[in-house]
Formats: sequence, C-alpha cells, structure tokens
Amino acid sequence: MTKQKEDLTGSINDLLEIINELDDTMKERLLSTFNALNNEFCKVFKKLFRGGEGKLVLLDENNKVQLIGKPIPDSKLWELYKKIITQ
Repeated sequence: MTKQKEDLTGSINDLLEIINELDDTMKERLLSTFNALNNEFCKVFKKLFRGGEGKLVLLDENNKVQLIGKPIPDSKLWELYKKIITQ
C-alpha cells in the first residue's frame, strides 16, 4: 500500500511539473505573439493616421488588451479618429 501511495504521489508531482512547464511555455508564446502584433499595430496606426502613436497594452493575467491611440491632433483624420473611439 505504501508503494502505491508513493507511486501516486510521484505521478501527481510529475503532472504538476508538466503543467507548470506548459504554463510557462504558453506565457512566453503569448508575449512573443503579442509583441509582434503590437509592433505591426504601431506601424499600421502611423500609416492610417499619418503619424501619431498607437500601441496595444496587455493589462492583466486574463489577457485583457487596451488599445491606445494618439494621432496628431491637427491631422485631417483627427475627427475620424474621435468618431472611431467614441463608438
């Protein structure tokens, strides 16, 4: 009975270790993908609004994302930008 308990405890510990490794790998991949997406978003924002700054911010562990955009206030697209963000 003791041997079975030790085997079961060992198996549980192995599974927990695997889960932790998978969790770390998923976090690394999420951040890598998010950073690549953010870089592309910055480029597209600048092209779309002919300047300014746009970025994505990862807010918390639940992977909520905030979009931040600061177009050049005197640009012709400023009014369009204000309409987009207030909808």
